[in-house]
Amino acid sequence: MTLSELNHYMPSVDNNVTTLNEFVRLQLNALTARGESSSVVMVNLFKGNLAAPDEEFATYIKQNKNDYEEGQDLKQDALWVCKASVEFSDSKS
Repeated sequence: MTLSELNHYMPSVDNNVTTLNEFVRLQLNALTARGESSSVVMVNLFKGNLAAPDEEFATYIKQNKNDYEEGQDLKQDALWVCKASVEFSDSKS
């Protein structure tokens, strides 16, 4: 599975956002270790998170996607992935 397939990975892990985010973190670490990077991580991360079936969570992710598209540097917000996980967990409660 690659970062470009996060929308397929999400259902394979029972829509577990924390597992998805950990997978992304591991893939990014592997790229960094090889001296590589990806310029489309956020696009793929949005795509993967939007594969979760929860409507409230999708609304949250869409808002963050809009912010990102308007220039907010979410990639530098180390808490964004944690916030997404918490939002998804809260919406499942």
